[in-house]
Amino acid sequence: MKLEHKRLLQAVIPLSVVALLRFGGGVVLPWFGMGWRCGPRNIMDFILIVLLAVAMHRCTKVLEHLANEHPARAAAYSSGALALTLAMFILPCAAFLYSTLGSWHDSVVTQDGYTIVRASNGHGSMGEVRCFLPINSLVHGMELDYDWSTLQVKLPSEI
Repeated sequence: MKLEHKRLLQAVIPLSVVALLRFGGGVVLPWFGMGWRCGPRNIMDFILIVLLAVAMHRCTKVLEHLANEHPARAAAYSSGALALTLAMFILPCAAFLYSTLGSWHDSVVTQDGYTIVRASNGHGSMGEVRCFLPINSLVHGMELDYDWSTLQVKLPSEI
């Protein structure tokens, strides 16, 4: 196996594992009435972005090597390397905007003797609020009804 292939595999395998955990868990957990809590999900998203940038960097290096090895196709390989380089600069900017403007954050609160996980995407303003039963620090339980008119949660005893 060529060195370039090994480097690409070393970049893609960790990326695939984290993507499978993040998105596979997002598919499997609802079957059991659970879902990722915001903290672990945001951390996995950050790790995915870092691993994706590393994989794109390694792909860029392989494309540069291929452009030197095959001069007839150098324009195509160089164009691919340029596109990946641009994506490597755009990806962190998009991730930063998402984390500051659109990501979800949760907190554990107590209401009427019940402990609930309150997740919101509001950053300094009134955003969407979702409430869940707590399970542990990685996953939450089923979603509870949130009444926007009274800003109260319908607890399990009221459902």
